[in-house]
Amino acid sequence: MITVAIVEDDIVLAESYARELGSSNDISVVAVCTTAADARIALAERQPNVIVLDLVLPDTPGHTLIMEVRTLVPKADIMVLTAFDDYQRIYDSIAAGAMGYLTKILGYGELAGAVRQIHAGESPVSAGVARKILLAMRGSIRSSPELEKLSRRELEVLQFIASGYSYLEVATSLNISLETVRTHIRNAYKKLHINSRREAANLINGMVLQQK
Repeated sequence: MITVAIVEDDIVLAESYARELGSSNDISVVAVCTTAADARIALAERQPNVIVLDLVLPDTPGHTLIMEVRTLVPKADIMVLTAFDDYQRIYDSIAAGAMGYLTKILGYGELAGAVRQIHAGESPVSAGVARKILLAMRGSIRSSPELEKLSRRELEVLQFIASGYSYLEVATSLNISLETVRTHIRNAYKKLHINSRREAANLINGMVLQQK
């Protein structure tokens, strides 16, 4: 049984998704959340296999929540389901950790199919989204040997800092001490030869893809 959580601020849409997915014999909807605050609690408690997540939430940007969810539910696959398919949102979502990206123009049954795909290790994307990713990648993939110098935890901390989190918020999100956060930041800054949050953000934003 594939357990699924839905994070969608439009309650009518959220309930529609839940009904569709719930009609499948191999999928169980374990949480429906309309805010990021509700999602943080429910996801940590339920630990779903797949999270279907909208990017426009009333209290937290979707890509920011994706980064948090990766810590709260480390084994879950995150699939964006949104009305927006602009490059920046796609990039931000993938960089934050989403493994699928669908627009809300779906036929009945397609959402369930996408849930099965992502749970099986695939990365479902809408056709228009796939085209934008390919166009962006054409001749514009940038490797980042600088970031390869960082440990996994240093990179996680740096990603939060680059997204605007305070040191205390990073410590709370990653369940580590404030001093440990400071140590990781000092080490990361030293390895990367940078001195500020702005420099960290510029580097992280170019980590996967860089627009021409």
